[in-house]
Amino acid sequence: MHFYNELKSSFIIIAFLGYIFLVSGLIINCLQLCSCIIWPFNKELYRKINRYLALGIWSQFTFAAQWWSKSDCALYIKPDDLEKVRKEHAIVIMNHKYDIDWMAGWIICQRLGIMQGSKIVGKQSLKLLPIIGWCWIFTESIFLRRKWDNDRETLVKDLRKILDNYPKNCFFNFLLFCEGTRFTERKRLISMKIAHEKGLPELKHHILPRTKGFTLLLQGSEDRITGIYDLTVGFKKSGAKPRLLSIIEGRSCQAEIFVRRIPLSEIPKDSNGCNNWVYKLYEEKDKIYDYFVHHDTFEGNGLTRVETQRNYYDLLIELSWMIIIGIPSIFYLIKFLWTSSFIAQLIFLIVVILATIGVRAMIAVTEIERGSGLIVNFAQLLTCIFIWPLSKQLYRRINYYLGTLLWSQLTFLYSWWAYSNITVYVDPQDLKHLQHEYAIILVNHRYEIDWLLGLVAAQEIGLLGGLKIVGKRSLSLIPILGWSWFFSESIFLRRIWESDKKVLEHDIQQLLNGYPDNYYFNFLMACEGTRFTERKRLESMKYAREKNLPELKHHILPRTRGFTMIMQGAKGKIPGVYNFMLGFSKDNPSPTFRTLLKGHSCKAQLYIKRTHTPEIPYEDETKCGEWIHKTFQEKDRIYDHFVQHDNFDGLGLPEVPVVRNYSDLLIEIFWLVTIELVEEGDTSTPFYLAMMFILTPLVVSRRVKRSAALVRQKLGTGVRHTMSRSIHGISSTAKRIARMKHFVKKPRTLLKKPKAPSKVSIYKMLPLKLISRVMGWISRLYLPIWLRPLIFNFYIKIFSCHAHEMYNQDLKSYSTISEFFRRKIKMELRPVDKQSPIVSPCDGRVLTCGKVSRGLIEQVKGITYSASSFLGVPLTAGIMKFQQQNQTRSNSNYDYDDAHSYAESLLRYRSHALYYAVIYLAPGDYHRFHSPTEWQISWRRHYIGHLFSVNPKVASWLQNLFCLNERAAYYGSWKYGFFSMTAVGATIVGSINVHFDPELKTNNRCRPRLEKTFQTMRNSNGILLKRADNFGDFNFGSTIVLVFEAPDNLVFNFKSGDPIRLGQSLCYLDRRKDVTTQNIKPSNESPTLSTEESESSNEEDENLNVGNDEQNIDQELLVDTVALDAAIVDAGATANREVISNDNNEQYSSTSKI
Repeated sequence: MHFYNELKSSFIIIAFLGYIFLVSGLIINCLQLCSCIIWPFNKELYRKINRYLALGIWSQFTFAAQWWSKSDCALYIKPDDLEKVRKEHAIVIMNHKYDIDWMAGWIICQRLGIMQGSKIVGKQSLKLLPIIGWCWIFTESIFLRRKWDNDRETLVKDLRKILDNYPKNCFFNFLLFCEGTRFTERKRLISMKIAHEKGLPELKHHILPRTKGFTLLLQGSEDRITGIYDLTVGFKKSGAKPRLLSIIEGRSCQAEIFVRRIPLSEIPKDSNGCNNWVYKLYEEKDKIYDYFVHHDTFEGNGLTRVETQRNYYDLLIELSWMIIIGIPSIFYLIKFLWTSSFIAQLIFLIVVILATIGVRAMIAVTEIERGSGLIVNFAQLLTCIFIWPLSKQLYRRINYYLGTLLWSQLTFLYSWWAYSNITVYVDPQDLKHLQHEYAIILVNHRYEIDWLLGLVAAQEIGLLGGLKIVGKRSLSLIPILGWSWFFSESIFLRRIWESDKKVLEHDIQQLLNGYPDNYYFNFLMACEGTRFTERKRLESMKYAREKNLPELKHHILPRTRGFTMIMQGAKGKIPGVYNFMLGFSKDNPSPTFRTLLKGHSCKAQLYIKRTHTPEIPYEDETKCGEWIHKTFQEKDRIYDHFVQHDNFDGLGLPEVPVVRNYSDLLIEIFWLVTIELVEEGDTSTPFYLAMMFILTPLVVSRRVKRSAALVRQKLGTGVRHTMSRSIHGISSTAKRIARMKHFVKKPRTLLKKPKAPSKVSIYKMLPLKLISRVMGWISRLYLPIWLRPLIFNFYIKIFSCHAHEMYNQDLKSYSTISEFFRRKIKMELRPVDKQSPIVSPCDGRVLTCGKVSRGLIEQVKGITYSASSFLGVPLTAGIMKFQQQNQTRSNSNYDYDDAHSYAESLLRYRSHALYYAVIYLAPGDYHRFHSPTEWQISWRRHYIGHLFSVNPKVASWLQNLFCLNERAAYYGSWKYGFFSMTAVGATIVGSINVHFDPELKTNNRCRPRLEKTFQTMRNSNGILLKRADNFGDFNFGSTIVLVFEAPDNLVFNFKSGDPIRLGQSLCYLDRRKDVTTQNIKPSNESPTLSTEESESSNEEDENLNVGNDEQNIDQELLVDTVALDAAIVDAGATANREVISNDNNEQYSSTSKI
């Protein structure tokens, strides 16, 4: 039950429910919008349809309350009043003391079958609430602006419109919160102060009601609303805290509702009498609720409890949405994540998190805040819907100023937040022309924020509202900025020139023919098409040499078609083209969004030169292209001058003083004041709300722009194409499995994998690799100096680190979390035992240690795994020799599928045994590991696998844990024979670093097709390591596994669970059981070859037909097979993998690295 409760409150489940609600809500909103076609012809039919459409949204709330969280609501009402509820129009007055008191009312409405007729009387801003607010609009709820002169007419008009044509035998109820806002103690004190000043009743549990809304509603009903219902809601202390998040997380709330029906005849009709009646009503409500506070129930307060059973309608509706939306989405999501790149997966994760945050933000209506950027986008959308079809000139005038309101916040970031300035070099006459003509502005795209400087220059000159861009289509997907560019009629190209030419000609002519008088627009265009990097410049120069085009030093070769099409589409109506050349002074930091957000000032210089349109041969595409190339040659020369002199002086244009205006500052202040005053009683700081617009798009837009095309491509393939690829992949996998029958034997009874418990299957489904990559990225983030001691001291306290052992105890010197993880310690505190044959390679705790029995290694007490599945077959076994043994398997002395025989095959000397030691590094331990003895490394094998946690608690129930996980195994020899040391990855420990092996890359984004098995060929020395030499490090904490050959009299100094330190003696040789080392076993007893034999064997390996279908086994399939049955690693398949990777072995023959 505890696991079930944890699952319900998990992020994945909440995100899934939020996704179902968002998608289904948008579908219903679209259907409601389509139903508006019926409104002019049949209002009754329109209202009947929308009653049931709204039920599809409201039922999801009651499902969450009644079925998901198992909340309940008790009803106290007179039986006679209960019968009238279903048969009359009514006004429902409810107290607003809790976040979800409205949901308790909906539960009762759903049980009584009247929820589809529920409407609200609320403030105007509620209609902006996505899905819910839009549904209220279509169901004809009444919204007030709290300006009573206007609201009187609105309320009476809307109410009469509803009453005149409402369907017969259908009834509605208006939910009204007379308090106007949710109860808080601060608001109650303010309310009591007003009540004391005006001689009104002082309430203990409620806020003083606002009476005008109820009075207007009552007067406008004209006696056609026959019942007034007073609802007092209380939540019992035994249930969870009454808030929407508790419902979503599955925690039960217990509510009780006290309902009184008041006949309309008992209420005075005049305004003063009605106001006094409302005040008396709330005095009674206060006494009723006070009774509930003292008794935790309404029982015994004059009304009997009426049992209302929950019905199955909301459950069936929710299940229907899950089948229609959830199952196809899950299926497609799995396919998308399986076939997509890491960038697409990361963007998907960000979208899911943002969507979840959005659902969380809509939980409490009283906590809704609206960012300025979204307000502008919403206003632009409204103008597009309602004004564009009627008057395009008016639409463009409005969007001219809306664009200024939005983009001025970006120029505020540069001009005022970072307090940066810009120096302009321009002919004064050209500057006058720019302010009074249509123009194309050609900018260089060398910096991350050069387009922002274009906005700044336009703002200071007074052209910001008419600025448009010419860019790729994916830019229109950028939240807020891209949407605003779309509404302001910027031009987006698909780079399919046949279709783009028609789009350009149509859009430009439409702009030129219908643009308002005395308003001018400017196209901001970067002909290079992408931001400058040195790699792109080199590729551009190579292309220029092939096409005999000018080679540029500071720019990328321009793309000419877009400019040519714009000029041809304008047909000479754009009189001037302006060349903007931007440079930043060297004495300032590199200009990026990050430096601006940090408030770092920078100095920009802008060179502007105008070219008259008749001077451009735009009618001839070839000549126009040549003109652009010459222009960029001139731009290159100008920028080269700037690089040498750090200014544009001496190029023939004067420096024109541009006075910084205050329009963007005033607009920013306007947004601050507006957002603060829109919501009465708001206590949050408006500055941060306004800055949310600046921070969010600027930080993520660059990433979105780069990856939007990829995501759209993945999504655009469609389910059909994805399923086709999946079926093809399954078919190919089945063929490979059929081919593997020649190599893979059925596992023996000893090694059969036991059935895993259900929690193992669930655990394996978690995206642990993705989590590890994200945590690795977080650990590499640069930390501000002031934040470092706080984070690292918290880490030291939580994980009980020994701070006094740190080599560098200055916490401010560790710039990232990763650096702190991989910190050095004072080695004098870790003396190395030179008498012991093997010392501990790291700090940690001994999980298990002992002798390999029957070829099995103990994971924890009672759970084992085979050495063959962990280490693989003897790596020095030549493939030809193995095939010969495979053909004469019945006469072979050793069976490689037998765990015991495999362990025996690793031994070099007689009377020796195979031993193992498993050491677990906790997060608080020293994260580096060292060589445990003097030994020679000859081989390395990197096993691609999972990243499960290696915590001892997980190891106690996850079978074959160390065989399933990704690991880097190093094989070699020491004075007693075979020796191996394996670093095992784990959750969050995606990165294993080995200092002498830079080629090792763990937890790669793209899973390799073949397993990378490396060998130091033709190298008799290998890599020699001394005792306690630095070997490598983990990024968080994991496990080291030693498997080695030693005399039979070896004894361990530690037992399972003992802590151990680096350099301590791990074992010793008991001289009382001294065993003389026997001769090396004959070669026919062991497949282990000498170096010369290995070299000759490798030469034979190179002559094999690697392209053979049976030998070219897909490594991805092999890895999955091992993951499913890690206890079995077939000798033939593993040796075959060595042949596959043999072609790659030549490059690793160096003695300095593997």
